[in-house]
Amino acid sequence: MADPAATMSAVVTGFLDSASNWFSGLPANPVTEFLQGALLLFRRTLMNLFPALNQGQTTGQTASTAYFTDQELRDYLLELAKKQYGNLFGQTVPVYGNGGPWVYDYLKVDSSVAGSGATSDTNTQVDGVDEADFVETDGHYLYVAHNGQLSIVGTDLTVASQSSLSGNVVGEFLAGDRLTVITQSGYGWYGPMVKMACGPWGPMNPQTTVTVYDVTDRTAPAIVTQTMLDGGFQDARAVDGVVYVVLQRGLNLPAPQYTDTPVVPDPVELVDGQLSSEVSAAKMAYWGWDPGVTANRTYETWDEYVARVGDQIVDLSLPHAYSVDAQGNSVDLGLVAGAGDIVRPHTGDPQSLLTLVSVDSANTASGSAVADSVGAVVSAGGNTIYMNHDAMYVGTTEYQYSDSGSSSDTRIDRFTIDGTNVAWQASGVVSGTLINQFAMDEQGGYLHVATHTNASDVVNGNWSNRSDNGVYTLDTVGDTLDVTGSLTGLAPGEQLYAARFVGDKAYLVTFVQTDPLFAIDLSDPAAPTLLGELVIPGFSNYLQPVGDGLLVGIGQEREAGTWNTHVHASLFDVSDGSTPTQIARQYLTENTQWSWSDAQFDHHALLYSAEDGLLVVPVYGSGYDADTGTYRSEQLLKVMRVSADGIEVLGDIHTDQSVFRTVRVGDVLYAISDSAVTAYSLSDLSQIGSSAAPAEV
Repeated sequence: MADPAATMSAVVTGFLDSASNWFSGLPANPVTEFLQGALLLFRRTLMNLFPALNQGQTTGQTASTAYFTDQELRDYLLELAKKQYGNLFGQTVPVYGNGGPWVYDYLKVDSSVAGSGATSDTNTQVDGVDEADFVETDGHYLYVAHNGQLSIVGTDLTVASQSSLSGNVVGEFLAGDRLTVITQSGYGWYGPMVKMACGPWGPMNPQTTVTVYDVTDRTAPAIVTQTMLDGGFQDARAVDGVVYVVLQRGLNLPAPQYTDTPVVPDPVELVDGQLSSEVSAAKMAYWGWDPGVTANRTYETWDEYVARVGDQIVDLSLPHAYSVDAQGNSVDLGLVAGAGDIVRPHTGDPQSLLTLVSVDSANTASGSAVADSVGAVVSAGGNTIYMNHDAMYVGTTEYQYSDSGSSSDTRIDRFTIDGTNVAWQASGVVSGTLINQFAMDEQGGYLHVATHTNASDVVNGNWSNRSDNGVYTLDTVGDTLDVTGSLTGLAPGEQLYAARFVGDKAYLVTFVQTDPLFAIDLSDPAAPTLLGELVIPGFSNYLQPVGDGLLVGIGQEREAGTWNTHVHASLFDVSDGSTPTQIARQYLTENTQWSWSDAQFDHHALLYSAEDGLLVVPVYGSGYDADTGTYRSEQLLKVMRVSADGIEVLGDIHTDQSVFRTVRVGDVLYAISDSAVTAYSLSDLSQIGSSAAPAEV
């Protein structure tokens, strides 16, 4: 007997889909756009009131049908292999010289290989969602993972322990007495992997290692689990001790096997009047190698390829996970994500596998700490990650090229988050590209996206460039992220430099010669509205909310009539979006011709304490010193306090080494460099001591 709920779901969603298709066929005009928006809002309201109806939604790929079956994934990978190696199967080609520089080294694949007071945290986008960084603190200790070393330093500047780390540190997370450190090995061959046919240097196959430490004894952190994952690290987040890691790796399809038949030249054959052996010797002496044909290489046929690797192509092509024991030995745990966990591609020419894995740092069992995983076949474009408490969004750039022009879109995949459980839910596409994670935000069940569009079109036989910016709202109900409203064409010809969403407001900074700060109202998802804009010199790369209706922008301004540029902090009042104003602008260096800050491009480098408005920005400056006739440089920490009244400079802390992070514990500011943790009093900015020297008491 049919399930009544399923029957009702099919009827209702069928009606909604039919209505949507009918509206889509109508001529574009304000009335049809209004009706389409009303239908989306009705669908959303209905699905929220009756969640069971969503089970029958058939728009696009449903969550239940989005994933590959084993047979589908096998066939899909074989089809990709046929496209990639199609010009080789059954062919005989010459092999030139003694390893000449243009000769690809196709290697045979072995078919048998299967404190007290205010304590600062990482500066994050979403409260309660931690982001991977190099420094963590619990108010008593600082945990510094950087440059191949894990250092645990007490707030009294005593070094509790130091442990070596393999690979490049990309971030860490602290949850109670568990510290999760993520490292990445560079490009090359790592772990029990098969070398594929990708030229003389081989494919780029980085690996990411997730190591969970028990730091109950800070003097002797102990490894609980260590898991190595095929794929390059994209980004990571953590909530309540569960770490979510996003990886990406190309589909490493097995190469066809071949046999070489050596070509032995006739020693008496004449070439331009010389013996061939003499010609070869002359070429060797001149070039260092002989570009002559040394062998004929015959590749296996397509049928032989399918018979040999068809049943193994999934295992050979996709990323694996490996557990690592105390002796450094790795054990293959199998695929990071199998067919039932991989979403089918949405584009015609995908090139890589994106994988989201969850790691339970509280897991004390031996072996892998990976609790769950989900994958999606996407293009090889760059990825941008945004996450709140319920979902992770991954934006992937997709490029389009044709005889009529070129453009770029962003595909956005939404993955649901529920503790250690992760699953794909929906995807959608917006025009343009994302500048960073702050170009996405979710509020009230809608995803807000800011993009920069740069496209080329052929008009009357001539190429023309189109550059502008826009904001989109997307409905997150169901299995498609449908665009419900947009505001496009902002600042034509200008580049998007910064974006920040605060509640139902969006703030964008674009730049060519001046800095327009746009305030946009998103309270009506179907009709984003430009409230106002402020045009001032310079630009901001990063916007930091610092109170109700206040934003701080970190950016640069060129000195009039010169090439000198100066980093600055600007305080904006955006409480009235129709008339945003600049309250103050503070230059962060003096007597330098050029200055910049890591905080312009890495928000983790900025420290902001909402309790009292403390703002600390690392600054670098350089310039020509007319008195000495030489160039000078300086590095400092600009310590400020921001409020509705403006920006108060508390002072400068000049440092001998580059400081990549600052941490506040109570009234002490800790500056972390490659070789030391140095403490300063926030009352007068005097140095208290350093972990590289005895503390002053």
